[in-house]
Amino acid sequence: MRKILIADDSNVNIKLIREILVNRYEITAVSDGKSCVEAVIQNKPDLILLDVMMPEIDGY
Repeated sequence: MRKILIADDSNVNIKLIREILVNRYEITAVSDGKSCVEAVIQNKPDLILLDVMMPEIDGY
């Protein structure tokens, strides 16, 4: 199954995106840039849906 990483500091956004994609993809969600980097290393996702403005490390 393809893996998608959602990186967003809004729980509402994460919940909405997860509900849309959960039946077709393996979803991992994080809420800050540092956790995003760690999740990429651990999970090696096929796609990252990345919020630009997040705590600690931004999406740029």
